[in-house]
Amino acid sequence: MQAFIIHASNRFYFSKYKHVFEPYLVYRINSGLPAQLEAAAVVHLNHTVWFGTSYKQDFGVSALGGIKLNKLLALGASFSFNNMGASDLNSPSFELQMSYLLGPKIKNLEVYSFVSTTKPKAIKKTAAQLAAEKRKREDLARKNKEEALAKKQAQEALAQKQAAEKEAKRQEELAKKDEEAKEALNKKQAEEARALKEAEEKRQQELARQTAEAEEAKKQTELASKVEPIKQPEPVIRKPEPVKADSLPKQQIGGPRLRQETVAAVVMPPPHEDEHGEAERITRLDLHDENPTEHHEEDPSTHPHAERHEFVQKGDHQDELDYGDYIVVGVFKSDANAKHFSEGLSNLKFNADYGHLTLKNLWYVYLLKTESIEVARAERDKYRKMKMFRDAWLLTVHD
Repeated sequence: MQAFIIHASNRFYFSKYKHVFEPYLVYRINSGLPAQLEAAAVVHLNHTVWFGTSYKQDFGVSALGGIKLNKLLALGASFSFNNMGASDLNSPSFELQMSYLLGPKIKNLEVYSFVSTTKPKAIKKTAAQLAAEKRKREDLARKNKEEALAKKQAQEALAQKQAAEKEAKRQEELAKKDEEAKEALNKKQAEEARALKEAEEKRQQELARQTAEAEEAKKQTELASKVEPIKQPEPVIRKPEPVKADSLPKQQIGGPRLRQETVAAVVMPPPHEDEHGEAERITRLDLHDENPTEHHEEDPSTHPHAERHEFVQKGDHQDELDYGDYIVVGVFKSDANAKHFSEGLSNLKFNADYGHLTLKNLWYVYLLKTESIEVARAERDKYRKMKMFRDAWLLTVHD
C-alpha cells in the first residue's frame, strides 16, 4: 500500500439553505514519506461561487476559489504562498482546476459532490394530491374526534353506572338500617308492653291482697268491738328536742314539708277506733327510749307484715308523699300523732319523716325514701331486726 488517506467534512447551510459553509480535514499516510495533515474551509454562495483557504503541513497556506457552470462542470483556481518549511517554496505557486462529472445522469436523483451543494427540493404536488391529503387529514381528525367523543361518553356512562350502583347500595343500607330500627322499636315496645302488663298484674295482685287484708282486719275489728277493750296505758307526751343533722344516720334527709320545733297535742283515738295501732306505736318511744336499736332473735320473715307492700296513687294534698318507695313504720289518722311519732324517732337518732296520702286519707311515718325497691327491701330487713320496727313494711307511691 503506497498511501492511506483519512478524509472528514461537513456542510452547514444558512440563509434558508441558499449558502453553505463546508470545512474538511485530510490526513495522508504515504509509504516512505512523512505523514501529512491538511485542513481547509470553503464557503459556497448561492450554490454557484465558492472561495476559501487551506493549510497543508510542511507546504503552508493556500487560497482557493471557483465557479460552477452547471451541475456537471466547475472551474477553480488556488494560490499557494511561499514558506520556510521543510518543503521550501522559493516563490508562490498558482494552480488552475477544472472538474467535470462523468457518467449518465439519473433522473430525479440529486448528485452530491463538491460541485453540487443544493438541498433536494420538495416534489411539487398537484391540486388533486393536495385535496386528497387535506381530506385524509380531515378524516383522521374527524376519526380522532369521534374516538375521543366515544371514549368520553364511555367514561361518563361508566361513571353514571358506578354512581347508580353506589346510590343503590346506599339505599339498600338505609333500608336495612330502617328495618333494623323498626325491629328494635317493635322489640322495645313489646318488652315495654310486657313489663307494663306484668307490673299491672302485680299491682292487681297486690291490690287484691290488700283488699283481702283489709277485709280480714275489718272482721277482726268487728270481733274486737264485741269484747271489752283492754285499757291502754296513757302515753307520756314528751317535748321533742332538736337534733343536729350531722348526728343523724347516713340516710336520705328531708320530707314533704319543713318541720317546726313545736309540740303538738297528741290525739289518742278510742281503743275501738285505733285500727292502725297509733297508741301502741306512740308508747314505743318511751318503751325503747334507752336502747332504740335493740335487736331481737326472731327471724324477720315471721314478723307481722313480713311481705306487706302497698301501692298507692299520689294525690294532690299539700303534704302529699312524692313518687318513690318508702319504709313505713307507722300509720296515723291524725297529723299531730304522725308528727309526734316522727319527731320522737328523730330524737332517738333516726332519720324519720312523714307525709300524707289522699287516696287513703292517712299520714305515714317512714324511715327511708328511695327510687330503688331493692334498696328499700334491704333497708327494711335491717330495721326489722330492731324490736321497735319489727313490723316495718313497704309502700310505693305511683302516678
